[in-house]
Formats: sequence, structure tokens, C-alpha cells
Amino acid sequence: MLSQFIIALEKRTRIDTVLSKFRNLFYSSGDSICFSDEAFVKLLDIIESGGRSYLNVAIQAGVRWANPVQRMSLRKAIHSRGFLSPACLWAYRSLRGGYEPILKDFKAPEMGFMQILILRHIDPAVSIPFLIENFQQKPDTPEELKDLARLCTLAILNNGMTPDLLKSMQTRYPKTSILRNWRPSIPCRDIPRKVPATCGADDFHQLVRSVLDVRELSSLTRVLYLAWLFYVPLSDKDLRQLWLNSADSNYFQLLAGSGIVDRTGSGYILTSDIAKQGLARRFLFETYPLAKESIQRSRTVKMKEERERKVKNSELDRQALEMSPDGIICVDQAKSLYYMNPAAEKTLQDENWLRTTLFGPISFEDAIRRYSREKVVSNIRKLGSDKAISAQIFGDRISLETQGKHFDIELGPQVVLIRNSTDQNLINKEVGKLYRHELSAALDVMGIGIDSAKRLILEGSPEESVKILEQIENKRLELFHMLEERIDFIRLHSDSFQIQPTAVNLNILVDRCLGNYSEVAANKGVKIQSNHLYEQGIYVAGEERFLRRAIDNLVRNAVKFCHQGGRVEINLRSLINQACCSVEDDGPGIPPENLGKIFHLGFTTGGSGRGLYLARKIAKAHGGRLEVKSSLGNGACFTLTLPKSIET
Repeated sequence: MLSQFIIALEKRTRIDTVLSKFRNLFYSSGDSICFSDEAFVKLLDIIESGGRSYLNVAIQAGVRWANPVQRMSLRKAIHSRGFLSPACLWAYRSLRGGYEPILKDFKAPEMGFMQILILRHIDPAVSIPFLIENFQQKPDTPEELKDLARLCTLAILNNGMTPDLLKSMQTRYPKTSILRNWRPSIPCRDIPRKVPATCGADDFHQLVRSVLDVRELSSLTRVLYLAWLFYVPLSDKDLRQLWLNSADSNYFQLLAGSGIVDRTGSGYILTSDIAKQGLARRFLFETYPLAKESIQRSRTVKMKEERERKVKNSELDRQALEMSPDGIICVDQAKSLYYMNPAAEKTLQDENWLRTTLFGPISFEDAIRRYSREKVVSNIRKLGSDKAISAQIFGDRISLETQGKHFDIELGPQVVLIRNSTDQNLINKEVGKLYRHELSAALDVMGIGIDSAKRLILEGSPEESVKILEQIENKRLELFHMLEERIDFIRLHSDSFQIQPTAVNLNILVDRCLGNYSEVAANKGVKIQSNHLYEQGIYVAGEERFLRRAIDNLVRNAVKFCHQGGRVEINLRSLINQACCSVEDDGPGIPPENLGKIFHLGFTTGGSGRGLYLARKIAKAHGGRLEVKSSLGNGACFTLTLPKSIET
């Protein structure tokens, strides 16, 4: 019954009708009503684990009809679930939650909208710097939010602050014009505009035509958007907490006079009249981009949850879809529904070129509802001479490649399979390169050397032949190490690959790796400092050959990128269940835009593009991790963390 109550609120059914129909969910407390304990427990369940489409409504209902004891549990549930919607921010502060959790950088504009309104009522020493740094000074902030942040800052200043604090803010932000130009005004009482006594659909148009300037239009759109955000009645006190100036209050009263907002016994709420709701929606879509984006996002979330609910009827099927590393899109043409598993959603979000190539430049929602194999193939054939994307079509199988990324697509009548085959494609190239070039060239050199040694022996020059045989032996060892590296590379990508762990002494392993680069470091004037000889023996569980390769790569890179006469520092640490090996250099550092790429196969700044990729693969295969910290001009520090061995 509670779910039906939430749905009725979300549909904006007349509030007194809803409360009358679901009166069994409440009990009377003086002049007000509150949720029964049973209904409140179900409400908490929706807030803590329900879908996001009804989260706004459930939280607002909780704030409106929870008793004082229930309000404490409600605040805790909101904080536990996280701030996922504007209602979460509003409710948390309405329930007397601290302001620290809401001082975050939220990506959704509607979250920033509510955040700004709330910041008006916290300590100016905290709110003004946050408004300036997170909204007014950020170049990518929407103009609507920048204007709103400036209005909020002005409201805080007009509300009063100490001269010392004002001077401190002006010194800290000298380029902020509001702080620089603000002067205290003489207190006065705003004279509200007369509210029309009439109501009806035409009155809203008349109200819009009466707007005098951009500031008034801003107030009108802001208060209308606020009314649109709420599904429960708000009291006069609740509304005053959301106004930034007297114009907001005046225009809200004008909205009430025009019938867009209804006055009920328990407060103000957006009208239940569908025609007037349509007027408000069209006005917001045309004049307030933030509202348009918010409404569309809310609609998309709701549609997505409805699709997922219908697709996930079978629990086993749901688990199989969500666990699959391949992207899967299910299309139900009869009902115009579709479902994407997490892998498909992430792939199409990260690889916008792939989405456009497969489904065209139109809205993805529209394209997928009209999906057919023929349309996808037609979109790919339209690429024509586009050299940026390489496409091969094999019936219902498609291979796409661009900028080193490779995807295999399989098209079914109602299912699209998207497989990221970038790594496998690179492996195939590595194997082909090995057999076609490196292995063939090495064997040719060894063959010529053997022929030369034979000839010298026959000519009576054994000493010269020995020298050539030594060169052949060096080439053999070089070929052996190359084959070993390629075999390890292929093994690490095998689905059946498992390490064969033994107790490996990390101190000895580091010492051997340092021995390989002591001469190179000395020639470059690089000083290597390490505590491995002074620490008690640290044993980790792993396969020594792979661990040596990972640490060897970190040491080689540190020496390579270190400045002439620089320093490399290696630090071993023993934790409770883990051991860490950090390799730090004082080289040029890694650009921020490359920090997420250096572990990708094929990414290189001069090497093979495999070293760090394999090092991280090895760390993960051992149940550990490889992390990096770096900034330009301050070197880089790589930390390999591995599980300690039980047996030593």
C-alpha cells in the first residue's frame, strides 16, 4: 500500500484525495498526521534500497509525515544511501543534519541548484568560499548556477556578517565583484506585488507577460522549478528557507493566484490540474535549461528502472547479464523496451564513437527502440572512406577498430553483443610479430654465425670461431628471454592462468633487480637508495619469475626517467597481511592526463608499451595491486602491494 501511496504522490494526484485514500498509513497526532510505525519501516526500505525514480518522493513524504523519533531514523537512512537527488540534500538539512556531508562537488545541475539554496543558511565563513570556488569561478558551471550562486552570496551578505569576516573575504577573493562592490543597505520592508484574485489557464500567460526584466524572469522560473521539484505540501516556513529574496516570495504568491500552485490545509503544492501542469512544464522547458535537463533525466531514470524491472524477472538471468564482461543489449520490439547490462552501459558511455557508429547520431533511446540488424549494418556502411574507423562486416558479425581500440559486435534479432577485444587483438599482433619478424631474424643471425664458425674452424682459426660462437650464445640467451617474455605475456591473458605460489623473499628479489641496473645507474650518475638490506626478511606468496619481472620493470623505468645525477629510492614495508615495495624517482613526473593511461596495453612514452601493463597484470594475478602517485616536476612513486606468505 505504501508503494501505491508514493506512486500517487509522484503522479501529483490531488493531495487531500491521496491522504483520504491511504489514511490507514497514518495516525493522528494533535492537529497533524504521522506515518504509522509499520508504514515508516516500509518507507525506510524504499529509501535505503529502492529505485532512484521514486527516491525524491519517498524522502519528501518522510520529512512531511514522520514523527520526531522517526525523523532521526530518516536522517540516518538518507546519509547511509547517499545524496542521490535534490530531495536528499533538502531533507538532510530539514532534519537538522550537519552541513559537512553536503559540501561536495555534485555533477548533476539540479543537485547544485538545491545545494546553493541550502548554503544560504549555514556559516558565511563556509558558504561564501564554497559558492565562489565551486560555482562562480568554475568555467564549466552552467550560467544558471553561476547566477544563482551570485544571488545566494548577495542574500548572505544582506543578511549580515561581521566587518572582519567581510574584509577577510574581500582580501581572499579580490576579483569577486559582489564582495568588492557590496555595501550595507538601509533596512526596509519590501512591498509585495498585488496577487490577482482570479485564476484559470489564461492567468499564467498574463503573469508571464507582466514580467518586467531578466531578474524577475529569473525569480519566476526559479520558484516555478522549486514547486515542480516537490511532491508534498510545503509550509510557509519550508518555503522561506528556499527563497533568496523578496521577489521569490512575491512570484510564488503570484503562481498561487494563477492556479499553478494550490493552497491546501497543510501547505503549498504544485497544482494537480494536468492542463496547468502542462503550461508549467512547457514554460520551464523553454526558459530554464536546468529544469529541462532535470525533468528529462528524471524521466530517463524512471524509464530505465521500468525496463530493468521487466527484464530482470528471472534472478538467474539477471545475474548472468550483470556478471558478463561482454556488453549485452536486449531489445523487445513488440513493447519498445530495451535493457543494457552494466558492461554495455559503461562501454557505450566511455566510447561515444562506438555508439554513434552503431546506432547513428540520433538519440540513443530512439535508435535502440527502432533497432534492426539491417539498420546497424547500414550505419556502418555509411562510414565509407572514413579512415579514422576501420570496419569489417562478416554477416551478423562486425569488427570495428579506431585509435588502437578494437570491438567485435554480434547482431541478433533482439540481442546485441559488444565485446571489447582490444587486448586480444594486440596479443594476436604480438604473436604474429614474434613469428614473422623477431624469431625469424634471430634464427637467421644464428644460422649465419654457425656457418661462419664452421668456415673458420676449417680454415684453421679456432680462436676466431670461439668468439663467433660466444656471440651466437649471447643471441641464443637473448632469444630465450624474448620467448619467455612473450610466453608470459600470453599466459597472463589466458582465462585458465593461475600462479603457482611459493614463499618468495622480497628482499632478495629486490637485490637481484638492483644488480641488473647498478651499472646503468652509475653511468647516469643516479644514486639508488634502498632499505631491503636493513629490513628483516619479508616473504610474499607468489611466483618468483613473474614478481621479478614486475619489480624489474619498476626499477628500470625509475632509472630511465630519473634526471642525470638524480635519485631512486626503494622502500620495503611489512604490514599485517601485506607487503609493499615502493619505487620512487625524482624524474619529470607523469602528466595528469596520462595517469589513467600508463597501465593500458600499447601506451608508451618510448618503450614497448607492455611493461607497466604486465606489471599490473602480475600484481592482480597475485591478489595484489600496483598504484602510482605522481605530479609534473615531482617524479613518480609506484607501489606494489602483495599478500604475505603464511609459510616462510
